[in-house]
Amino acid sequence: MKTNIQFILISIAFIATSCTSQNDEKDYELDMSNVKKKTTVMVYQAVVNGDDVSKGEITDYIMKDVDNIYNSYSTLYYDANNHRIYESYCSITNKTNPYRTVKTNWYSNNPSKWQSIYERRYDDGDNKYKCDFYKKTVYDRNSDGKLMRIMEYSKSDNYKKYDSDTLSTFQYDSYGNKIEEIKYGNEYSKTVYSQYNNEGQFQQKRVYDLDNQLIEELTGEYYPNGKLVKTEYDKTYKYNQLVSDIQDDYTYDDKGRMIEKIETGLDFSGTGGTGFVSFPSNLSEQETEKYIKENYYGKNLKLKSVNMKWNFFYDDHNREVSRCFYNQDDENNSLTQPGGMFYTPPCGRVATYKDNEKGDWIEMIMYNNDKPSYIVTREIEYF
Repeated sequence: MKTNIQFILISIAFIATSCTSQNDEKDYELDMSNVKKKTTVMVYQAVVNGDDVSKGEITDYIMKDVDNIYNSYSTLYYDANNHRIYESYCSITNKTNPYRTVKTNWYSNNPSKWQSIYERRYDDGDNKYKCDFYKKTVYDRNSDGKLMRIMEYSKSDNYKKYDSDTLSTFQYDSYGNKIEEIKYGNEYSKTVYSQYNNEGQFQQKRVYDLDNQLIEELTGEYYPNGKLVKTEYDKTYKYNQLVSDIQDDYTYDDKGRMIEKIETGLDFSGTGGTGFVSFPSNLSEQETEKYIKENYYGKNLKLKSVNMKWNFFYDDHNREVSRCFYNQDDENNSLTQPGGMFYTPPCGRVATYKDNEKGDWIEMIMYNNDKPSYIVTREIEYF
């Protein structure tokens, strides 16, 4: 692929962050003048009786996907642009889950995300809320609103002091494209380099570990309109060996919604299935690493063919309501999808919705293997 890649770095000074104000309770207050909508969420086990689906016991935690987490008794606040700017929620049954209040800032020139500001946790062993752990995440931006650094501050009442860590730093080219991200985390540190063409279209991403070894390489191609990704090629490496070589092809409808994804290629295969390895339970961390390297890599490395397809279906509000998933390696053409609540057989429902007069959903039924699993409700106030 021939592209004209730009690598002109912009040098920006980081915004200084003061720790002295982090113990001020005003940091945790919500400015209601910015709030245009408030929702209170409840999550119930779904009870099925024939064709009827009703609310069962309240559950304290359920995750839909990476971007949507629903907790009973959580309260979410939105601004005029329907952006979430504040949330609070608590655990009601599992004492190891945190009570937390999360305050977020919205940046108009970064419409894909809100940024967390802090969270609280508590131990309710005596049935009383006790916020004894604080974590604050600060997003330093330049004058153009570009994210330059993510800092994390935490405090425990047991130690009476703040700890701070840099999580990530960023660099951009002259077009404002993010071309470098360094993620910090001891042995998990890595550097991500990205390349774009003159039109700002993503072309390539290369990820290196702490030892400057290449661990991932991703490239992309676009449809003629230049806006929708047609194909992505993703290669990953471990111990300097290729462990996956995947091609993803995407199809969209006339509204730009992805309606089909086809994944083909080769992926690491250990015993028991793709990417799975087993090892003796009595090994230390270093011994386990050595065992895996000697038994699954080098001359023992095996790659398994991958041939999968997804089809996605939406309602009039562009919400996914059903999904089909096929795996050529599965004789029944069905496979549950790890890592998410929405498992489907070859074709199955993902969710159904009830809306209010303003078009906001107030009830969502979530499905597991095409059967109702949870009911999420939202009481909404408008300001």
